[in-house]
Amino acid sequence: MLLDGYGSYEISNDPYFVSTRLSILDRGFIFAIAHVRGGGEMGRWVLIPHSREVKLEGASVGRDFMVVSERSGGLERARVHRLPPDLGRPTAPLGEGEEIKFDEPAYSLGAYLTGDFESPVLRMSYTSLTTPSTIIDLHMGTGTG
Repeated sequence: MLLDGYGSYEISNDPYFVSTRLSILDRGFIFAIAHVRGGGEMGRWVLIPHSREVKLEGASVGRDFMVVSERSGGLERARVHRLPPDLGRPTAPLGEGEEIKFDEPAYSLGAYLTGDFESPVLRMSYTSLTTPSTIIDLHMGTGTG
């Protein structure tokens, strides 16, 4: 079997006929073209709109929400975006989301999920000039920590 395929940077291999392959097919070879990762045929999915003022640092996705770590004006922050129940293919960006706010103006924050896709708990590591390194578990359904 000879398997060919490419699908990246919105480029994919479409099936096409090449007469030089007939000689290997006559000898019993099987030729296939795999559709790898898609090539943009379905368009782009935009979950978070671009903003020049905000640098995305990372994202963690759970079943019902996505947490985006970002930096704006030199300060770290985290935003929670609620995911629609039938995300499939989003028809519109998720919008601004809800910013997780802290009382102190300057802090270091790491937001990540607990490792279980089904878990509604967001775990954050938080530290500032006056607060020692702390782990905070925030239940996304109730908003309590």
